[in-house]
Amino acid sequence: MGSGISREIFSSGDVLINSIDFDPAGHVMWISDAAGGITHLDLRMDRSKATWYGLSGEKVGSVSVNPTRPHFLLTASNSRALRFIEFATESFGVC
Repeated sequence: MGSGISREIFSSGDVLINSIDFDPAGHVMWISDAAGGITHLDLRMDRSKATWYGLSGEKVGSVSVNPTRPHFLLTASNSRALRFIEFATESFGVC
């Protein structure tokens, strides 16, 4: 049985969070927001290490992690753009 205690693991301040997805191992969280970006958060690290990437001038409505290749992401924004993104520790490229 759980303890019934919760803790905050991420806060976007005044920016609305639109979607959240995890890598298959459950260690990395991707968050899309109404400010036109996505946030990368490794849950094994302090939340101050979260990194925000601006992708669009409009809301990014969803982010999805490829379950078999978690370094590939797909985002969809209100600009009607779909972005296929390859995320690696050394580089971040939008295709």
